[in-house]
Amino acid sequence: MGLLPPSPQEELYAGWRRLVLLGLPVILLATVLTTILERNDFWDTHIDPPLNWFLGVGLVGLWGLVWARRVSVQQFTVALVLGAGIFLLSKLLLLSLFAPSAPLFLDELAQSFLWLPVLLACAVMMEFSVLVRRAVLGLLLSLNVLTMLMLLVPALHQHWFDRSVVQALLQLNLALVVGHFGALYLVARNEVHKRWQGQNELLRHLAVTDLLTGLPERQSLEQRLSELTQSSQTPFALLFIDVDSFKNINDTLGHAQGDTLLQKLSAELRRLAPPEGEVFRLSGDEFVVLLPNHSAEEAEGVAAQLQTEATILPSSELGVVVSISTGLSLFPEDARTPAELLRHADSAMYAVKRSGRGQFRRYHPQQDAQTERFQQLAHDLGFALSRGELYLVYQPVYRLADQQLVKVEALLRWNHPQMGAVSPLEFIPIAERTGFISGIGQWVLRRACSAVRVWPDLTVSVNVSPIQLIQSSFATELARLLGELNFPAERLELEITEMQVLHEDERALSTLQAIRALGVQISIDDFGSGYSNITRLYALPITGVKLDRSMTRLGKHHKQAEFSRALIEAAISIAQKMGVSLTAEGIETAEQLHLLRGMGCELGQGYGLSLPLPIAELTELLDGISAVKHIA
Repeated sequence: MGLLPPSPQEELYAGWRRLVLLGLPVILLATVLTTILERNDFWDTHIDPPLNWFLGVGLVGLWGLVWARRVSVQQFTVALVLGAGIFLLSKLLLLSLFAPSAPLFLDELAQSFLWLPVLLACAVMMEFSVLVRRAVLGLLLSLNVLTMLMLLVPALHQHWFDRSVVQALLQLNLALVVGHFGALYLVARNEVHKRWQGQNELLRHLAVTDLLTGLPERQSLEQRLSELTQSSQTPFALLFIDVDSFKNINDTLGHAQGDTLLQKLSAELRRLAPPEGEVFRLSGDEFVVLLPNHSAEEAEGVAAQLQTEATILPSSELGVVVSISTGLSLFPEDARTPAELLRHADSAMYAVKRSGRGQFRRYHPQQDAQTERFQQLAHDLGFALSRGELYLVYQPVYRLADQQLVKVEALLRWNHPQMGAVSPLEFIPIAERTGFISGIGQWVLRRACSAVRVWPDLTVSVNVSPIQLIQSSFATELARLLGELNFPAERLELEITEMQVLHEDERALSTLQAIRALGVQISIDDFGSGYSNITRLYALPITGVKLDRSMTRLGKHHKQAEFSRALIEAAISIAQKMGVSLTAEGIETAEQLHLLRGMGCELGQGYGLSLPLPIAELTELLDGISAVKHIA
C-alpha cells in the first residue's frame, strides 16, 4: 500500500519551516553587518551592542526551536511579535535619553523601525488568542504614546528637538496612529469573519448530524456509501438495525424514555463497532453500521456481538427488555449501488421482524423479493394520490328479476408507473398497514359520490376498510362530506369486508350505528368466506349482504353444483329473514344467472353482466338506458 499524501496543514507547516530556517540566518547576518558597520561613538559602543546581542540571541534561539520542530507557527509568531515590540520600545526609550544629535537620532530611528511592518503584519494576519491580540495592539499603542512623549516632554522643559527630528517623529506618530486603527479594524473584521465561518460550520454540522444521538444522519451515510462504491471494489458490509417494539416503549414509558433508549443504544453501537466502523442514525429507531473492508464472516460476527451486547445497558437503564432486529447486505455481492445496499439490508431486517424479531439475517434475493416489493409499494403508495395514479372504475349491479341497473360499485385501481396495474388485493392491505387507507378512503368516497350525483335513481357502493371504522371521527367526516356534496345518504352504500374486528371491536359497532343513523346503507362484502359468525349478523345494523364469488361458482360436478345451490338457498333464506338485500357477485355465465334468478336472488353483478367501466363508459351506458326509458 502506498503512503498517504500529506495533508494541507502538513504542507503549509513544511513551507513555513523552510522559510524560517532560511530567513532567520539572513536577518541575523544583516544584524551582524550592521554592528560591524557601526560608528565608533558613544551610542555604537555602549547602546547598540547589548540591543543587537538581545536581538541575535533571540533569533538564534528561535531558529533552533524551529529546526528541532519544538515550536508551532503560532508560538513562533507570538515570540517574534513580542520580541520586536520590546526591541522597538527599548530603542525608542534609549533614543529619547541618549541620542546626542539629530543625524544620529534619525539614523537609529530608521534602522529600528524596519521592524514596524513585521509587527503590524503579524498583528492582523495571525489567528492569535484574544489576550495575545490585545498585547500586540497594546504594543502598538505604547509605541504611539512613547513617540508623543518624546515630543512633549522636552518641549515642557524648553528643550526642542531639531526640526528634522520633530518632522520624523510626527511622521512616525502618524504612521503608528494609522497602523493602530488599521490593525483594530482588521482584527475586528477577522473576528467577524471567523465567527461567520464558525456559524456556517455549525450549520453544516447540524445539517448532517442527529441532534439527539450526535450520530451522522442519512445524508452523511449516502455520501459515504457513494465514496465506497465508486472509489474501489474493496468489499464492505452494511448492517441495518431497527429497535423492536419501539412504539410500545414510547407509548408506555413516554417519549423522554424513548429518547434515552436511542441515546444509550447509539452510544453502545459506537462503542462496540470496530475501530473502522461507522454508525449512522437514519430516522426514528433505525440505525446503520457501516463496516469497511469486512467479509461476510467478519460482518456476521460484528452483527452477532451487537445483537447480544448493544441492548444490555439500555435494557438496564430503562428497566425493560430491549431487542433489535438487524439486516445485513454486502458490497459487491448483494448490490453495487448505495440505494440497493440500503434496500436489501432493510428487507433482510423486515424478514427478521416477520420471523420473530431479535435476530440478525443476511439478505437473500429469492426470499426477500416479496419484502422489497412490499416496501417499494408502501413507499410509492404515499405519493400515488398526488401523482394521479389512483382512479376508480364502476361495476354495474343489476336487479336480476328484470335486469335493471340499480347500483354501481366503485372499485379502486392503481396504475403504478413502473409496475403497471397493481391488484387491490395487494395494495389495499399495504394501505391498511401503512396508515394510508384513511386518506385514500376519503378520496374514494368523495370521487364516487361526485361521479354518480347526476343520476338520481342510482346508488353507489363503496368499499370501506374496518381500519376506518375503528376511527371515532369517521362517521362525522362522512356526514360532512355528504353535506358538502349535497348527496342523499340513502344513495350511498358502504361495503364492509367480513372481518373479526366487526364482531369484536365495540368502536366498529358504534361507528356502524352512527353511519346507519345518517341513512347510509351498510352491506357485508364477501359473505360466506373468511371469518364467519352468522349469529352476530343480527347485532350489526346492516341493510344488505353480498355473496362471495366462491358460493356462486357452481362447479363442474353434480355434487359440487348441488352443494353450491344449497349454500345459495341458505344465504337467500337468511337475508329474507333479516330483511336485507342479497347481491350475488361473480356472475359470469348464463347458467349462473338463470339459477340465481330462479332461486329468488335479488341483485347480481359480474363479468357476465358487465365489466367494471371507466366513468366515461358508465356515463354512455346510463345515458343510453335513460334514452330507452324516455322512448318507452
